[in-house]
Amino acid sequence: MSTIASSESARPGMKQKNEEPANKDNTQADENAHLLSQEEADLAFERDEMVHHMSADSHVIRGSKVWKVKGMNLKLSALEGTVAVKNGVFTYEDLEEHVDEGPADPLSGGLSAVFGAVGTVAQRVGDYPLLLAKVLEAKEDGQAEHEIAEFAKDSGKGVTGIGGAVLKAPMDITHNMSRGFHNLPKMYGDETVRPIEKVTDVQSGLEAAGKSFGLGLWDGVSGLVTQPMKGAQEGGWMGGLVGFGKGVGGAVFKPAAGVLGIPGYAFKGIYEEVRTTHSAAPQKDVAEAQMVQGFKEWEGLAAEDCKSILLRIKREIEDMETMEG
Repeated sequence: MSTIASSESARPGMKQKNEEPANKDNTQADENAHLLSQEEADLAFERDEMVHHMSADSHVIRGSKVWKVKGMNLKLSALEGTVAVKNGVFTYEDLEEHVDEGPADPLSGGLSAVFGAVGTVAQRVGDYPLLLAKVLEAKEDGQAEHEIAEFAKDSGKGVTGIGGAVLKAPMDITHNMSRGFHNLPKMYGDETVRPIEKVTDVQSGLEAAGKSFGLGLWDGVSGLVTQPMKGAQEGGWMGGLVGFGKGVGGAVFKPAAGVLGIPGYAFKGIYEEVRTTHSAAPQKDVAEAQMVQGFKEWEGLAAEDCKSILLRIKREIEDMETMEG
């Protein structure tokens, strides 16, 4: 009996010993749950903070992309570049001038040039009613004559503005369509598309026209052979078939870009030469001009706007690193 009693009395103790690990497991689970809830709260806070800065950043004028980060497919405006440099994300040595690659296809490129020319002509026609209103509102004859004289001096208004838009339209159409044909193979994964040539004067325009024509023909014809071979090496017979399709597309689009590039780049060179020669302000180095512009915009930037731009740049960098990783 004593043995039985002792064994029965020992059973509660044994249950307690067996329950200890369970209690520890429950305690650990509670701690883990608490940690998870804390992590979720932190993530929610970061997400809310990001949304807040995204909404705050929506009213900041970002401007066109003028910088490209070396080794990354990240493009920045003059203001964004200055913010990144001032906060130690990049240095100006990490940035290079971003060349506008133009439209993604020739149709949108040609249409945008036509609409741009029509819009400019409409604006210049609308200058005359505005001038007439100012003349009628003038209280003195001298003031009316002053308004007319100022209008005549401005080469971008009236008949001279209309003539300039009409003369500039062929350049815009051929240049945009050439770049559109040039970029079109990118839409179906052609990785052999060459970078767009930068045009700053007559010489660079003629050089770009020659390269566009010669390399366009060469890349188009040679792609009929190299594209299927590359595709077959990477993906077997199916890859070779895809490569053949890329080669056929390149044989059409790349020479077309070269042919349109002859007048497009030549006109562009003449336009840039004339614009630079007749510019009232002295022309600076492009990179230096972008630095000055970015610094001026940064000086008038609120601290909250600066923080939101910086957060967005860091987020884009993290997204690119995640995709590459």
